[in-house]
Amino acid sequence: MKLTQKNITNLIDEVVIPFERYVLNDATLYAYIKDNNLINKHNIGVAKLAIMLTNDLVGANKLLKNISKIYKELNISEDDMKKHMSMFFKLHKEWVENHLNPDAFHNELVDRFDEIFITQLEKAKLLEDDDDFLMFESEEIDEAIEGMHYEDHRKITAVEYASYEEILDDDLSSIIELKDELEHTLIMHEKIDGEFLVSFGRELHKLSGVLFSTSEFKDVGYALENFTSELENLDLNSLDTLSEELAFALLSQMNEDLQKWIDSVFIKQDAVDIHYGDASFLANIAQFSIMLEHNSSSNDKSDDDFLF
Repeated sequence: MKLTQKNITNLIDEVVIPFERYVLNDATLYAYIKDNNLINKHNIGVAKLAIMLTNDLVGANKLLKNISKIYKELNISEDDMKKHMSMFFKLHKEWVENHLNPDAFHNELVDRFDEIFITQLEKAKLLEDDDDFLMFESEEIDEAIEGMHYEDHRKITAVEYASYEEILDDDLSSIIELKDELEHTLIMHEKIDGEFLVSFGRELHKLSGVLFSTSEFKDVGYALENFTSELENLDLNSLDTLSEELAFALLSQMNEDLQKWIDSVFIKQDAVDIHYGDASFLANIAQFSIMLEHNSSSNDKSDDDFLF
């Protein structure tokens, strides 16, 4: 199945972001990633997996092989792992059924993928043979998923947010200045090059630093900070012409989205939902990362960096 950009953003909005909020609010799950310095990479890994499960099961399987190894290294309990993964897979399957109308062939592929996934866990000795791993009929899972669904009455306006979030004057000034810097970077470049990556990466790093201190945008901050590291390590010589054009298009769109979001949430404060940009940012980051992997002809070791 081929995803449109609208599909991808919606997938991130209705599956990845609610799941990430659940993880960050669950003391046990959060401890696993926080204590092992993996929190910056967590949400991008989940976003990549969500996208791959719809159109790249080979890539998803490769990603999950590395996930299995990481789980073993972290000594995550089987019960926590079952709950964690079952929640994500069920939430994802519900989204596919509601939005993509998968045909019988795709359903058969997904069922086969589930078998392969469980085999990987068995090989990693993370569960016993014949164990019913994915708990799709669990009431606990159903209740957790029900609590994840984003509802209109839970949206926070920019005005409401400003009434309870105490952002330091220096931080607010930095955010406003960043909007101008982002605009300048976009105006000064017509293609991706080293100078563009340095400027954009520096601006993302500054923004993530401010967002870490807020109560509402920590997950966005983590994603942006990890993405900054990815930009720093990007070898432009490894990109072909088509990939260069796609990379610049994705980064330019992200730049424009960040400008509008800063303006609407922090400057004009006219946003009816301060989290309206979260899905767009994460979708662009995940697509960029997937594009780089597909572009590479060598074995990419970056999958080891992503934790489910």
